[in-house]
Amino acid sequence: MEMITVGIEKGLLSEETIKSSQELDRLLNSYHKEAIGLSHVKN
Repeated sequence: MEMITVGIEKGLLSEETIKSSQELDRLLNSYHKEAIGLSHVKN
């Protein structure tokens, strides 16, 4: 929700919005890599 709020208040191209988006991307990529690793362990 933070990224949405910042994007609305400061604009989608603000540095803070972009940093929040990049952090979300990093977290999602990390989660995805972990999920793939766990699925390979189960098989």
